[in-house]
Amino acid sequence: MAATNRSNILTKLHRVLKKHYKPVPIDPNRTLLEHAIHGICLENAPDEAADRAYGILKTEFFDWNEIRVTTVKELAETINFLPNANRAASKIKRFLQNVFESQYSFDIEILRKATLKVALKKIEEYGPLPPFALSRVIQLGLGGHSIPVDALGMELFFVLGVITEENKKKQVVPGLDRVIAKSKGIEFSTLYHQLAVAFGDSPYSNNIRAILIEVDPEVKQRLPKRKAATKKKAAPKKSAKKAPAKKAAPKKSAKKKTAAATAKKTVKKKAATKKAAPKKTGTKKTAAKKTPAIKTATKKKTTAATKSISRKKPR
Repeated sequence: MAATNRSNILTKLHRVLKKHYKPVPIDPNRTLLEHAIHGICLENAPDEAADRAYGILKTEFFDWNEIRVTTVKELAETINFLPNANRAASKIKRFLQNVFESQYSFDIEILRKATLKVALKKIEEYGPLPPFALSRVIQLGLGGHSIPVDALGMELFFVLGVITEENKKKQVVPGLDRVIAKSKGIEFSTLYHQLAVAFGDSPYSNNIRAILIEVDPEVKQRLPKRKAATKKKAAPKKSAKKAPAKKAAPKKSAKKKTAAATAKKTVKKKAATKKAAPKKTGTKKTAAKKTPAIKTATKKKTTAATKSISRKKPR
């Protein structure tokens, strides 16, 4: 993008932001260390959430040293309402650890008396602060001119056409500090951060799109499309249809188990009937033995009768 076009968009953006948002007040009593901690909490987060997280760290812990010796997991659970609590907790703990190891205290206010170059070099020795938090320290603590831009801000600048894809990867906004004067830097930073967070939370909001179109009508071509979101939502439906098929498998195995059980029962019944069969044959044999006795008895009666008849014939 040409420098003149970028300058025009940034200038108009500032005017539009003042119509829709109000600047966030800055606490002038914060130390350099506190600006750094608050800046870490504010990255990609709403101002209300960052203020809440910073307040918890200040009130629920005895001092900065207690936070330094606390585990990242415990810190993340304490500020779990931040968009990326684990990253924020890790950055806070690391920064405090580096400051303490360098001077065995957390007082770095002496850097306010040094030149900006010397102060930045010393801060680098403490360990790399995230670029967003470092810009906050420069702007609010050291009196320099640096406009903080986090990942959400970079994405919004890309949609507005202020930066290219390569600029976004390098986290650089060319000409931003020149177009926005130092006297307006704090106001622009707080206003722009509110819009960037709102755009990140709801990129399809009609209100947010109207503000961006008011800045540059050509932004319509670069706004995210809703079709990408509908395709992603359609994927879980397919997996939901396949789920009953997996549940149906155990039913077949249950049928097999019942069939096997019934087969076992029939085998047991046959075995029981086979064992019972010899008892019946035993009864038949006893019956067969008794029948001859009956026949012999009848024979005796008939022979006795014939003998009596034969005796009466001589008369």
